Amino acid sequence: MLLYKVKISHLTNGDIEYEHNIDGLDIVAYGDLYVLVRSAKIVGELVLDEELAIADSAVKSATNANSLRAALLEKLALIRYRKETAGIELAGVPINTAINDQNRISNAYSSLLNGLISSTRFKGANGWQTVTAETFAPIATAVAQHVDKLFNAEGIVSEQLENMTFDELQNVDIEQLFNVAVASLEQEAA
Repeated sequence: MLLYKVKISHLTNGDIEYEHNIDGLDIVAYGDLYVLVRSAKIVGELVLDEELAIADSAVKSATNANSLRAALLEKLALIRYRKETAGIELAGVPINTAINDQNRISNAYSSLLNGLISSTRFKGANGWQTVTAETFAPIATAVAQHVDKLFNAEGIVSEQLENMTFDELQNVDIEQLFNVAVASLEQEAA
């Protein structure tokens, strides 16, 4: 993951010394006169696009089945990650599924289930909600099932790649295989 640092002049605004938004990137400085690009969703997409381009290049330059399979597996993992973190919709409400969002949902639900807290205010894509274990269960379940389905699809496609010849690997559409696996898993779950 890339980390961007830029020197700035010293400004004070409480604990945050400098806060600004440039082209959709949230930039905040805490001490030492540095700016950190901290919008994981936007920065993550830029990094992921670069990683996908590198994976595509590795696929195109592979000269044997093992190197091509390894490059396809890397690309497959990136495709799964992009879909995993793209978010879901539950009853018309968008649910963020970036890794930090998954962790927050899991931690909040665990705290509610274990009686550490009886309710909490949770900030979702549609704003603040007060939730209990009972009202939060559908969200936590949907996110867990979403992530599980995508990892299962990646596993299915990985196994398919293991059984392919070099010629088959050269002609495979890895994203299509992944989408077919996802659709199959969704059909099984329905």
